[in-house]
Amino acid sequence: MVNLSTELLLLTGATATLVIYRLLSKPRVPIGFHLPPGPSPKPIIGNALDMPKYLEWETYAKYAKQYGNHNSISSKQTPFLPPPTGEIFYLDVFGTPLVFLNSRRIVHELFERRSSNYSDRTTFPMLVDLMGFDWSMAFQGYGEVWRRHRRAMHDKFHPSAVEAYKPIQIKHTRDLLCRLHKAPENFIEHIRHTAGAIIMEVGYGINIKSENDPYIHTAEEVMSAAGEAGVPGRFMVDMIPWMKYIPEWVPGASFKKQARIWRKYILDFADLPFEHANGTAQPSFTSAHLERLAATKDAPADAEQVIKNTAANIFAGGSDTVRLPITTDIRNFRHLMNFKRI
Repeated sequence: MVNLSTELLLLTGATATLVIYRLLSKPRVPIGFHLPPGPSPKPIIGNALDMPKYLEWETYAKYAKQYGNHNSISSKQTPFLPPPTGEIFYLDVFGTPLVFLNSRRIVHELFERRSSNYSDRTTFPMLVDLMGFDWSMAFQGYGEVWRRHRRAMHDKFHPSAVEAYKPIQIKHTRDLLCRLHKAPENFIEHIRHTAGAIIMEVGYGINIKSENDPYIHTAEEVMSAAGEAGVPGRFMVDMIPWMKYIPEWVPGASFKKQARIWRKYILDFADLPFEHANGTAQPSFTSAHLERLAATKDAPADAEQVIKNTAANIFAGGSDTVRLPITTDIRNFRHLMNFKRI
């Protein structure tokens, strides 16, 4: 048990640490340059209260329109920024600088033409360090590790390679049509099952039969956790990274308990299907890479880990890209049919 005096001492220490961190982490802007405009920051916390928790895109669009006039930062050093408004604004959250881009033009200029200067991944204390998403290519910084994952992915998913997956897609498409014919009212569940079945067979050689398959349930929990934890400002630890070292029992550290709960799903998501596929004769992305690895001399020590991580990325990225377009199309068809009846 932690008594009141201990809690007060911890709170005082945390506050003092926060003040010091905030003072030391103030962004340093070179002479002659300016930060983009944005809401006025408050002492210590900066723009923490300006960060939305829900419907983020609406708030950010409003900020872009209200503050995104970058006339003040257009200069000889930044000739690519002409006077239009609504393109860029800035927030400072507990010393963490956040620059928001709100137009295709400026995104292309900075992240494509000037990618060597501006394109990289930020750090994700909640998602990566606490929840265990370090296997996700979406959260890996650009470098040799990321390139090895990308090569493994491209090796089996370039345009010529994906032809091998057509029989799997056709088989499960026929199964989907049968399910829709028998119970059309459950079309969302049928599509969910089909999307998961295709990805599991392609990635791991696992045949899913049940509508309530545990692999699919785990995947849904993982995607839900990623969606919630990925919202900027949702968890304070993303703004103040040192908070990840705070014990779970400290007041205000409830995010550590939530991360622990989510972490089990996320690790199971990557580990369990890989363990099932390891050693199976069923052809799949995983078995093909493992067979090649077994025949390779002097392979990197983490080569198997890269295969496991990449397979998990296929599972994570492939399921929604199959499910969402089909679900949207069917809903549009139903809406169109109802409109015609009217």
